[in-house]
Amino acid sequence: MPEPAEPRSSLRLLGPIRPRTWVLGALALVLVLVGLWVFVVQPLVPRQGPFGFTRSMWANVHHRPHFAPGTGALIIDNEIWAARAFDPRTAELLGWLEGTPSHPSWTALDPTGRPLVLLQRFTELHLLDGRTLETLHAFRLPGWIHSGSLSEDGTRVLAARGAPGGEDPHTAWLWDTATGEVVHILRGHEDHLVQAAFAPGGSMLLTSGRDRTVRLWDPETGGQIHLLDGLEDEPSRSGFSPDGQYVYTYTPGSNVYVWSAETGELLWRTETGPLAIPIFSPCGSRVITRAGGFEVTLRNAGDGEPVRTFEPTRGEFYTGNFFSGDRTLFTPGGNAFLAEKPGAIALCDTETGEVLHRFPMTEDHFQTAVFTPDGSGVLLSSPRDGAVLYDLETGEPVRRFLPEEEIPPRPGGERQRIVLIAAAFSPEGERLAISGPDAILRLFDVESGEVLRTHPLRPGLWDLFRYTFIKPEWDF
Repeated sequence: MPEPAEPRSSLRLLGPIRPRTWVLGALALVLVLVGLWVFVVQPLVPRQGPFGFTRSMWANVHHRPHFAPGTGALIIDNEIWAARAFDPRTAELLGWLEGTPSHPSWTALDPTGRPLVLLQRFTELHLLDGRTLETLHAFRLPGWIHSGSLSEDGTRVLAARGAPGGEDPHTAWLWDTATGEVVHILRGHEDHLVQAAFAPGGSMLLTSGRDRTVRLWDPETGGQIHLLDGLEDEPSRSGFSPDGQYVYTYTPGSNVYVWSAETGELLWRTETGPLAIPIFSPCGSRVITRAGGFEVTLRNAGDGEPVRTFEPTRGEFYTGNFFSGDRTLFTPGGNAFLAEKPGAIALCDTETGEVLHRFPMTEDHFQTAVFTPDGSGVLLSSPRDGAVLYDLETGEPVRRFLPEEEIPPRPGGERQRIVLIAAAFSPEGERLAISGPDAILRLFDVESGEVLRTHPLRPGLWDLFRYTFIKPEWDF
């Protein structure tokens, strides 16, 4: 009788493990461990926990607070993840907004008074009801969306194709927010688009593309009104002045072009410094440009003639830090603007450029400048001074937010500073929302300066689960 065969090992059935399999398995294990660290461990690490951790990966995200009109809701968006909605009275998290807010003008009121929120998601724009967070319409493009915006009256959505290929390349699309239907497809560019924007009041549409042209369109007919060409480089940023009289374009070659929106005529051009996007006064009569070396010029918007030039080499105020992003430079009324130099910030007259007030700062630079809704004050911040509210009439400090004694020390006793990343006042000016690199949302009472509520901006596991699978209603 033959002896029973020796059972074969399961490893033998699989055969010899090749070196390539080991390498792939090791890579898979590394990816799993990195994913656990990023999405599980990091969100749960306390701000001042063991091993010297004081902030997580979410601390490096630019959290921007914004009070949505109509709802009064506080919306915090970041540049790499979904936005979140908070109750401005309690700072409680109301819900996640799937997508990133589309700038500019991504919140508005429609003709019926309903608040709208526009979110951008790769090849889609989602229009949400601001009271319930329900999706009203999803606007889809056959390619990647480079920029999308919502008209001031909430009746139209405009988006630009940002990548070549696919159906209808080099086009901008206009939709009706009531029906979700396409109103016009704007054709004419010979390369993919960089930007699309509404004029103030919605009287015109603007598109700019890599074909080195800027085009103005009629929103009613979809026809082209003006072709603005002659650019020496691809446009990096284009837009309208606040009063809609002028169209500006900034190119990476550090040139600024200003045209008449009515005639399409090139009015003037000038060389500027890197990332020096021109900043217009609210009334449109003045514009500030920056040249190389932080030299700043206050100009007449109509012809570009200099009114006053600020030269930092002579110890004068300049506005270099304002040009690092979309900073508010002019007061809401447009009669004054902010300028800076090491250790001080100044309020200057828009017509003459003369210094009206000096706001002392102990740091060489500041990070945030936000005006109150009524234009009576300005919030300035720096790592050492925290956030200070100044009276624009007298130039005196009114209230200090986040003073040093309220900031918890680092492990070891060293006093840390809260660096403000972004801040926003509520429409009535009674609340102040501040977000910092510690990924904490702080809601202040402006009158008393007291912290009403705080909320961590880093999502925990329960947050991720609850607002991914359990959609709470947002109803004001």
